[in-house]
Amino acid sequence: MLATCITLVPLLLTQSTDGAPIVGSYTDWNSVGCYEDIVTARALPHVEQISGEMAVEKCLDACHASGYAYAGLEWGQGPFCGPSLPPTQVTDGRCNMPCQGDTTEICGGSLGLSVYRYTSSNLTNYKTWSYDNCYVDSIWNRVLPNSKFVSGPMTIEKCLDACDAAGYTYAGLEYGGECWGGNIEPTEIANDGRCNIACSGDVSERCGGSNGLSVYHSTGAPQPIDEYNGSTFSGCYKDSTRNRVPQHRAAPEHDYDQTIEICTDACNALGYAFAGVEYASECWCGDARPAELATDGRCNMRCVGNHQERCGGPDGIGVYESHPQTTTSTSTSTSTSSTSTDTNTSTSTSSTTTETTGTSIPPSIGHAGGVVLESK
Repeated sequence: MLATCITLVPLLLTQSTDGAPIVGSYTDWNSVGCYEDIVTARALPHVEQISGEMAVEKCLDACHASGYAYAGLEWGQGPFCGPSLPPTQVTDGRCNMPCQGDTTEICGGSLGLSVYRYTSSNLTNYKTWSYDNCYVDSIWNRVLPNSKFVSGPMTIEKCLDACDAAGYTYAGLEYGGECWGGNIEPTEIANDGRCNIACSGDVSERCGGSNGLSVYHSTGAPQPIDEYNGSTFSGCYKDSTRNRVPQHRAAPEHDYDQTIEICTDACNALGYAFAGVEYASECWCGDARPAELATDGRCNMRCVGNHQERCGGPDGIGVYESHPQTTTSTSTSTSTSSTSTDTNTSTSTSSTTTETTGTSIPPSIGHAGGVVLESK
C-alpha cells in the first residue's frame, strides 16, 4: 500500500551515541529507543510499502495510516509496523545508520530497530461517558464479558453507543476492533502502554491493544426510584445465590423487560412486604429485609426494561418496602321528617244582576267590598 507524504512539522532531534541526530518526536509519535530484531521473527512484523527513499517521517506516516501503534526503521530502511512494543531493548549502539532518504536522520541498524510509539490520547468524553483507564484483559477471563457488535469499522463512539443501548455501565475497546460491555469495573490497570492500537474505523483514536482494554465509564448512571405506589426504596443489600433474601422468585416472564414498577407491583399483588430487583432483570419477593447493606456500588445495573432505572447488580439487590395504606370510611345517615299541611280555602262570591228594560244601571261601591245595586 502506498502512503501519501504529508507536510512535515518541526522535529525534535536528539543525538545518538555516535553523535548522529535521532528524531525524538514527530506529530504524536515519540522515540522509545533501539530494539533488537530477528530476521526469522520480526519484532514489528508488518512491512508497509512507500514511494521514494526512506525517512523517519515517511515511516511514521505509513504506520499511522495503517492504524499501528508502533513503527520501526532498520538498516536505513522501513517502515516496519506492529501493535506492540518489541521485547528486547538494546544499548550497544547498533541503531546508528542514516536513513536512505535523509542522511541527517537515524534509521536503525543491523538487527536494530529505531522504534517509535504513537501517543495520541484517547477520546476523553463522549455524551455521558468518560475515559477511565487501560486495563489488563484475557481471552480466558474477560473483565467485561459481553461482546457487542457494531456496524462497520470500529470507533470509540460506536462502541459506547452500543453499550449504552444495552444498558451497560462500563464499555471497553480492544485490539483495534473489539467492543465489550459490562457492569463491574475492571481492577488491574495496565501501565505498559498496551492500549495503543488505532481504531479500525478512525486511526486517530485508540481502541485498546493486545490483552488491553480501553475502558469507559458511564457518568450518566441511572438512579433507583425513591417511591412507587406505596413502596419506598430501602437500600442496596448484599445477596447470594445460596442464601436468597427475599426468597420468592416473581415475574420471570418479565426478565426481558423488567423494571422497578413491574417488580414491586408483582410482589404487592402476591402480598409480600418486600420487593427486590437484581442483576438488571430478576425480581424477588419476601417478608424479610436482607441483613447486610452493600456500600460498594454493586447495585449499578440498568434495568433491562428501562435504562434510566437501576435494578440491582451481581450479588446486589435493590430492595423496596411496601407501606400499604389503610382507608377508613365513616357514613352518617340523617333522616329528616317533614310535614306539610295544605289548606284550601274556597270563596264563593254570588253576584245578582237585575236587568231593567231600556235602563242601564251603573254599579256603586258599597262597604265591605260588596257590590250593591241601586234602583231609581
